[in-house]
Amino acid sequence: MTTLQELDSITAYGKWAKNYPPYAHNPVMCAEEKAMLSMIPKSMAGLNVLDAACGSGRYIKHAKERGAAKIVGTDISNEMLETAERAGIGTIKYSFGDNFDKPILLKSTLESIPVPDEWADIITCALAIGHSEELEIALGELARILKPGGKLLVSDFHPIIASLGFKRTFIDGKNQYSVKHNIHHISHWAKILVPQNLIITNIEEPFLDENDFSSAENEAIEHNSNFYRTALSIPSIIVLELSKTTSRHDSKALLA
Repeated sequence: MTTLQELDSITAYGKWAKNYPPYAHNPVMCAEEKAMLSMIPKSMAGLNVLDAACGSGRYIKHAKERGAAKIVGTDISNEMLETAERAGIGTIKYSFGDNFDKPILLKSTLESIPVPDEWADIITCALAIGHSEELEIALGELARILKPGGKLLVSDFHPIIASLGFKRTFIDGKNQYSVKHNIHHISHWAKILVPQNLIITNIEEPFLDENDFSSAENEAIEHNSNFYRTALSIPSIIVLELSKTTSRHDSKALLA
């Protein structure tokens, strides 16, 4: 594959945001979204939803369509939040508040999210946990915000395909870039979940679907087409459905 200039996530999404629509727009996102949506309740009526690392807001759109009562999206990139706001996804705020006429958009890292303890019934974090070098801190923050009995859905590039050198790539003008990614193996997750009162209730490992290639809008795919074709035979994404228990004792029992 061509050597790409690797950017940190803030710089990368600052460049990418203007061409990052609020829907799945490449085969990886299509595969990920099919698995994620199969785990999200068809009705979110009366539920509080946090979309952590929301990007341009595609899962906020799904939460709205499924009737969520209150929705918060957070992201580290000002440019991504602005893209979401321009698309009518939500309104950028500078702090958490009680006005939820529309979803609110807040700037934050995954490691420090300005949302109250045990606020969310459902949390989504799509294709972003690999941006965090501190998996334990990020998961701890998501667990803090999740209500006991709540559902946390996290997707990431599968450790297999990431270890083979898959890069999240995009084109800005005449330049092609990749986004820095940290590989988090399942063994890393296993060491962290119990202290956070989290248990795995479901795992999906979707493959890419060849039917999604013809409709892909990400030009960077053309530059990595051979690698994407190889990925048809390897799980490209991992989606973890986690539940928050009421105590560490419950977590240990359910993991046994």
